Amino acid sequence: MNEQLTTTALTIAASAVTLLLSNQALAQYNFTPINAPLGVNGTSAYGISGNNIVGSYLDSQHTQHGFLFDGSSWATLNDPLAVNGTTAFGVYGNNIVGVYIGSGYHSDGFFYNGSSWTTLNDPLAVNGTTAYGVYGNNIVGSYVDGQYKQRGFLFDGSNWTTLDDPLAVNGTTAYGIYGDNIVGAYTGSSGYCGFLYNGSSWITLNDPLGVEGTVAHGICGNNIVGEYFDSQNYTHGFLYDISTGIYTTIDNPLGVKGTGLASIDGNNIVGNYTDSSLNGHAFEVTPVPEPSISAVTGLGVASLLMFHRRNLCA
Repeated sequence: MNEQLTTTALTIAASAVTLLLSNQALAQYNFTPINAPLGVNGTSAYGISGNNIVGSYLDSQHTQHGFLFDGSSWATLNDPLAVNGTTAFGVYGNNIVGVYIGSGYHSDGFFYNGSSWTTLNDPLAVNGTTAYGVYGNNIVGSYVDGQYKQRGFLFDGSNWTTLDDPLAVNGTTAYGIYGDNIVGAYTGSSGYCGFLYNGSSWITLNDPLGVEGTVAHGICGNNIVGEYFDSQNYTHGFLYDISTGIYTTIDNPLGVKGTGLASIDGNNIVGNYTDSSLNGHAFEVTPVPEPSISAVTGLGVASLLMFHRRNLCA
């Protein structure tokens, strides 16, 4: 009888541990909404560095403004030369890059260090420049040439270098930078493909589930984030580990019409999703810490002891 009780208790304890692990697997990430107080018509998050998050919001007049959120306070970012809107795309420390729309709806990149604004125009840009990412003194983005072809660029504060993926047919865009590594996307013969460029070689990034394309937006260490397009052309966020070659899908549960991941810093990621009414929303996502083996084992032992005690006292 005691042997049967022990066997039953072990089965229940094992089931409890399995249930815990299953729930943990289902709840891997915490999603925190990001809503600019003045963004009555939507907020988008594009960059993260430490506690700082940048992006844009649409006010009551549907005018676009950049923002900086440090976790507690919000600051609106409007380039002094902007006529038709400002968007902040990248942040590193106190430095922010993005784009503003001037007169004639011409787009120009900007660099903002917290006190002064500097316009960024690639010398080869005829039809606009956009700055997407910043790391140290290096800025990446894209420009549009005289043939309206999109070209990536790297700007180190004095020199401009054009970035064209060798497989690109209709354009290249550099979105993120970390050290010597740059990520982005190019348009090839079969659609969008992500890329990783380390200064000498180009590596194509294709999420296995991205049957309609992959775009890489941000990089930190060995981790790359972005979005892929499924067979219905809906977007899904992904996290790619360079060291293991593993892609992990990260979708906001509220993003029934699509999720995209824009930037990563350590374990913190920002992105955007589209709800069932086609409204856009920003969020920050962080991993849920996994329970230690000792904690899980302890739960199993505790379950066993509690069951055994109840039977002994019956």
